[in-house]
Amino acid sequence: MKTILIIDDEMTTIGLLKHGLTVSGFNVVTASDGMEGVVTARDINPDAIICDIMMPNLDGVAFVNECNQDDMLKDVPIFVLTSHDDIWEKFEKGDIQGYFTKPVDLKVILAKVEETIGEA
Repeated sequence: MKTILIIDDEMTTIGLLKHGLTVSGFNVVTASDGMEGVVTARDINPDAIICDIMMPNLDGVAFVNECNQDDMLKDVPIFVLTSHDDIWEKFEKGDIQGYFTKPVDLKVILAKVEETIGEA
């Protein structure tokens, strides 16, 4: 079973994503901010990460940078959640696998995750 780490400070978003991905067969682990996300990612070594951009303690941009500098996490596909379409300006090419806009569309997210890491 493949594991996806979801990092977001909005419990509604976490609940929606966790339910949809779990029903599709993925193991889902959650964290509520970027710092907790880094620690959790190192503990579980997920197959993919979905993280929000705007979070307390360590925002999504800093989280992605931290992961890309970590030998264990640098090859894990990261998708970011955002309310804005100008997200590519915040990252270097290859830093993230892609992004999803809020409000989240579970079908789009599931399709992209499965395209990237395969089915659960």
